[in-house]
Amino acid sequence: MVNSVQDARGAAARARAAAQDAGRASMVHPRMRRRGGGYVEKMLIAGVIVFCVLLLILAFLAPRLSHGPQRGGHKVVGVGQRGAGKAPGKLGHWLSKPFHSAQKAIGKSGSAGRKGRRKMPL
Repeated sequence: MVNSVQDARGAAARARAAAQDAGRASMVHPRMRRRGGGYVEKMLIAGVIVFCVLLLILAFLAPRLSHGPQRGGHKVVGVGQRGAGKAPGKLGHWLSKPFHSAQKAIGKSGSAGRKGRRKMPL
């Protein structure tokens, strides 16, 4: 008798928790719901773009000081590239490609800022 009462209470608690989770899911903003591309992936791309723009501005304003942040960006992206590259076969190559593209973008933005500064008639 006691076991059946405890089981019923446990089932009721699980049902309430599931209802609360369902209620929270409906409260999430529609743009933040998980879809094909995903919120995290879009934010990662936006983060790389923002970092490249900041690096471009820093490289233009202070060319010598921009090498450190550029190396830091390369290190951060390199960790992901090395981790993705450990997947077997072609999969590792394909998974590491986005990180390689991010490293190229970081390098080009720093280089472009320094090149623009060199060409300025100061």
